[in-house]
Amino acid sequence: CAALAVLMWPSAPVVVEQRLEGVAGQSLQAALEDGSLIQLNGDSRVRTAFGPERRDVWLSGEGFFSVAKDAKRPFSVLTATHRITALGTRFNVDERSGGAVEVTVLEGRVEVVPLNHPERRQVLNAGRRLLSDGAAGPIQRLDADVTTPDWTEGWIDADNMSLADLLIELKRRSPGLKAELADPALSRRRISGRFAASEPQDVLTTIADMQGLTLRREASGRLLIER
Repeated sequence: CAALAVLMWPSAPVVVEQRLEGVAGQSLQAALEDGSLIQLNGDSRVRTAFGPERRDVWLSGEGFFSVAKDAKRPFSVLTATHRITALGTRFNVDERSGGAVEVTVLEGRVEVVPLNHPERRQVLNAGRRLLSDGAAGPIQRLDADVTTPDWTEGWIDADNMSLADLLIELKRRSPGLKAELADPALSRRRISGRFAASEPQDVLTTIADMQGLTLRREASGRLLIER
């Protein structure tokens, strides 16, 4: 007699995807599929893919993550140049100009890996901050009494921040802000201070004064920082 064999093919792993986007001037808070919480800065976006073995989040802009613990599924945030991985923690990832990222850990530990230089892997503990450009290696320094990212409370805490990155921060929180540097070389100027993100023109005026520059409003309404 003939035997009948029934072949049971394993089903494909279920992958849950989400897309979130914050518009300029507004932050966005949401719960992810695994129970993790995310707060996006303005003009920032994420795409997630959560499967049975890993949780991946692709970030463009800046996001603050409170990660649900799941030792079997690492939680990774990927920018264009870095992978930041944690098992259960609270941390902020800020994608800067030129492919740089700033990672600040509020609780737990994270691993930061430049995609083009995986040998420069760094493990970052709570209360530490790392700025990495993905090429020249990371710079790590202590952040005292960090309880929440500055941007979630309406501030920009610039610590030797480039003018290019400061403009990015302002535009994330000021919809319609038209501000540029007249000379691209000015983007490398560094600034430190604490600024109210809700007053972008005042911030730019202060920065221009600090740097010996001029802030000019054109007929189009664009603010131009020039020598």
